[in-house]
Amino acid sequence: MSSPASSERPWSAAVPLSFARAGSAEPVMLVVGETLHLVFVANKTLYHARLSLTAAAEWQPPVQFASGESPALAATPDGKLYCAFTNWFLGNCEVYCAAWDGQKWALPQVVSRTSGVSTAPVLAAGPDGSLHAVWADTTPGRSTIYYGHKGDIAWTSGPIPGAAGSHPALAVAPDGELLVAWQDRLGEAGAFEVFCASRKAGAWDVPQIISDAPQRHSLYPKLACNSRGNCHIVWQEQAGQTYVIRCAERLSAGWAPPADLSDPGMDCRLAHIMPRSAEIFQAVWACGSALRHRARPAEARAFWWQAETAQSDCEGVSDLAAAIDASGVTHLVWSAYDPAGQRQLYHARRDPVRMQGIFIPIVIG
Repeated sequence: MSSPASSERPWSAAVPLSFARAGSAEPVMLVVGETLHLVFVANKTLYHARLSLTAAAEWQPPVQFASGESPALAATPDGKLYCAFTNWFLGNCEVYCAAWDGQKWALPQVVSRTSGVSTAPVLAAGPDGSLHAVWADTTPGRSTIYYGHKGDIAWTSGPIPGAAGSHPALAVAPDGELLVAWQDRLGEAGAFEVFCASRKAGAWDVPQIISDAPQRHSLYPKLACNSRGNCHIVWQEQAGQTYVIRCAERLSAGWAPPADLSDPGMDCRLAHIMPRSAEIFQAVWACGSALRHRARPAEARAFWWQAETAQSDCEGVSDLAAAIDASGVTHLVWSAYDPAGQRQLYHARRDPVRMQGIFIPIVIG
């Protein structure tokens, strides 16, 4: 058995990111090597800020690199950073992708290239350096999940079979298997459920219902896979007038039944899950005006450790981003109201979650 190492105050205080103008929102983060990358949106413009993870480093001033919204980040094994986003151009909303070479951003490429409205892009890189994207697209006449793959010159894309819905999530397993989750209604008046499909050797399997709560809305799934192939999904699920965070893990025989991740009786949203190397999975979410954090060992059927408060008094949290650096430090950036009533981005860190053994003494009589 194992449990997280104890620490009286593992979380830092929240630090306002003064370089982000008032009203900044939609933060996304990714660690590449020794740098934490932050992309956010202000006035429908994308900004990129960097924080060196060496001692006593300061955030580099943000640079504007594109017009758009809904950013998503991914990095290939060679350390190249990519950002997907949406932008309206000539009367249509398309998904675009731009690459950062360590010094500057390249001109964006069109990813979706469809006649419908393309929204909510997500990026993921494969272990072979491949780059993948999913998004919601109205080209077929209703919102449908599309999958795109970056080629040597341009992106190719198309709808995932049987994947009508919105708000997709994407992860790539170490063997190159793609996992895509999304939300969709069961019938025009039914509740939203969370679905998942996977792609191996170029073929998609039949979508599965993961949430299995036909009388309650299940929304905004997030996926994560670690280097051993352990895969987890989290989402928010209706519980009366509030929402709880639910989770499920994929076992050798399929997806396990969903379980509660958040505290009962609290209104919880904005769930994220991420692996820390191959040892631990960590989840964060907003719970009222607080941010909560929970961790568990990565092995199958392991228990989640007790949840902890990462930050309190976060009034009006609307966006939340999370990343774990190579040393195991967890970084959170979120959008909330400052004392003047303006939206502000904040940053906080957590000391690495540690594993420690619990030894049960054996008494020999």
